[in-house]
Amino acid sequence: MELADAVPNLYRPMIYLATILGLRFSEIAGLRVGRLSLLGHKSLIVEETVTRDANRWPVFGPPKSIASRRTLSIPQPLAEMLTALCVNLQ
Repeated sequence: MELADAVPNLYRPMIYLATILGLRFSEIAGLRVGRLSLLGHKSLIVEETVTRDANRWPVFGPPKSIASRRTLSIPQPLAEMLTALCVNLQ
């Protein structure tokens, strides 16, 4: 994927989360490590998003609708990429 190749490695998982799983930017920004299950059944839970307040500060909050709260299966290659990212961030 040309777009993913054009960004630094640190940001590539964002591109793949958007294209493979269909996550919105606010959902990706709101994703926390605790919402990832990378062992066994690989999945992530969308329970928070990030928006900006009137002063443009980031604000964590629930998704806009109940349907936006969901659990998604993660394909193995994406799970490996996310695992490597989590390990490198420690």
